[in-house]
Amino acid sequence: MFDRSLYEKTLLDDIGEKRFNHSLRVVDKALSLSKGKDVDLEKVKIAGFLHDCAKYNEKKYLTLLRPEFIENSTIDMKSPILHAFLGAEVAEKVYNIKDREILDAIRYHTTGRENMSLLEKIIFLADGLEEGRSYPGVKKLREIAYDDLDCGLLSMLDHNIKFLLEKNAYIEDLTFKARNYLIKEKYGKS
Repeated sequence: MFDRSLYEKTLLDDIGEKRFNHSLRVVDKALSLSKGKDVDLEKVKIAGFLHDCAKYNEKKYLTLLRPEFIENSTIDMKSPILHAFLGAEVAEKVYNIKDREILDAIRYHTTGRENMSLLEKIIFLADGLEEGRSYPGVKKLREIAYDDLDCGLLSMLDHNIKFLLEKNAYIEDLTFKARNYLIKEKYGKS
């Protein structure tokens, strides 16, 4: 059974109240997106709650985890998505989460990846669609996600790619691969 009190103080100290409240909204949205789905709700709660556990503390946790994490990571240590990949390590080593599915949901919550698990899809979507988000098009994206999780995921990936293109920002290969995998699987296109 998920006991938020085991993680709450450390998480609040690490990410601050604003990001902590975002994490609570991600849990709510993830549980809402999980309705009627064959997914472990305890894993949904833990992954949603801890998905940003390394946000704003990359330097602190790189110092603690540096040799092992840097040796095994393919992510640029200055990347804006570092917190997701580092977060999976922090969740495992600091918060003692050993479940690979939860760790992967944390790891890929910003990029997505090919052949995402149901839990990964839910956390990815919940992070972008939680009720505190107010960017243009978010209401429509929520509707699509509730209607069909895969269509919502594809729409969210498209939205993220367009947003990053408009900012002339780097886009991780994992995001393109996630999108292309969905296109191939869902629509049989290549």
